[in-house]
Amino acid sequence: MLILIFTTKCLKWMKCWLMSKTNKKHFSAKYIVVVVLLGLLSFFTSCQKDSGVGSNILPANDILGAYVSDTTTILSSIKLKDSILSNSTSLYLLGSYNDPVFGTTKASVYTQVLPPGFSASYSFGPGCVLDSVVLVLPYNVYGTNVYGSLSPQTFVVDTIVAGGEMVSGKAYYSDTNVLHSSTHVGMVTVTPNPLVVDSFFYDTAEGKVGFTSQLRIKLNNSYGQLLLNQNTGLFSYNTLKGLYITPMDGVQLPGQGGILYLDPYLPGTGLDFYYKVGGKRQFVQVFQLGSSAASFVHFDHDYSTTAFYAGNKDSVLSPNVTYIQGMAGVKTQLSFPFLSNWKKLGPVIVNMAQVIVPVNVSATGSDQPPPQAYLIGDSAGHEFIIPDQNLGSYGGVYDGNNHQYIFNIARYIQQVLDGKIVDRGLYLQAGSSAISANGAVLYGASKSNPALPRIRLKLYYTPLKH
Repeated sequence: MLILIFTTKCLKWMKCWLMSKTNKKHFSAKYIVVVVLLGLLSFFTSCQKDSGVGSNILPANDILGAYVSDTTTILSSIKLKDSILSNSTSLYLLGSYNDPVFGTTKASVYTQVLPPGFSASYSFGPGCVLDSVVLVLPYNVYGTNVYGSLSPQTFVVDTIVAGGEMVSGKAYYSDTNVLHSSTHVGMVTVTPNPLVVDSFFYDTAEGKVGFTSQLRIKLNNSYGQLLLNQNTGLFSYNTLKGLYITPMDGVQLPGQGGILYLDPYLPGTGLDFYYKVGGKRQFVQVFQLGSSAASFVHFDHDYSTTAFYAGNKDSVLSPNVTYIQGMAGVKTQLSFPFLSNWKKLGPVIVNMAQVIVPVNVSATGSDQPPPQAYLIGDSAGHEFIIPDQNLGSYGGVYDGNNHQYIFNIARYIQQVLDGKIVDRGLYLQAGSSAISANGAVLYGASKSNPALPRIRLKLYYTPLKH
């Protein structure tokens, strides 16, 4: 503040001095003097000690005079059971895959099916005769469309029954089940092929619709004709309460099966009705998924054949190797048991705090780690977003060149040391877990083998007392 006042007075004096009549003949010389004075002011004001504001988002090579430490003890554990919010996702994950690392994972879909225009009431009119009704689920055309292999799979379709009605806008989690019939209305065994473009086109009331490759499951004609006969409408609440789509495969060997990535928002997705009236083919009517239709994905994991399985234990200490997995699968817990010891230094400014997480690419197998990971705070069993996550310096993006994730969590560490947050550890988990099946094997936090990478916390800090 004193520097600011001094600078202001100097500038006012220089202005008066420059404009004074007695000094005009020396005008050019005075400009040289002013430039020198401004340069000196700039030097003295820029050499003031950093207040700490914003310093924790500077690159490490810009933090002058800070101390560095990466010896903080970290304990790594794996947690097997988790659930995530999984309703109204941008993609449906569907299929069964025996991952050589993570065991068998199964993804299923619960969804409403709404009449054309997403109206609650719709009537086909009298005299309709069904040709066929097909559940159409196009593959994702904007990125990943399968995780695993393209070996044959069997898919079945069941109807949601009374008591299992879904509600648009309600929160559904990945371990939720709703009541459904066990009598299948559709079944198909297919070898998925999302890489081949389907030339299938047909006419609808809105015009011609064409698709990329798609999963098509033909439903029973008796079920389809039942829907055609419901001329009073209200399909989504009475006759058609929704569908449950799930894989139904026997024993899969490691590497068999796959998780398909399906896009419920492409035109034509849903129940496609092909029918005639008076022997004349009608426009295809599409009962729609996505958008206004309530839906969620359900995940099942069987870890009994994995290297990290420990009976019925939900959490297992794992110092040398740990994991993250999409689809609400395995996640890693990092604990900092001696973090409070930093308080013994007295007040400390945390300039930067990097959590470096190396990936064991050879053990991961597919070399497809999650493209983004997150560190989430643990508050007595309840997760919370740490303050660094909303900053551009947070990180967590997979570095394919160095095979690692790096997180900057300086604000979190600072608040722990200041007593504003109680540290109960952090959860490391895969990003976009509801729409991504990718997993990764990570090196643990153990220091027992100096030749191996390890999870570590690298602190750049400035003690306020020397």
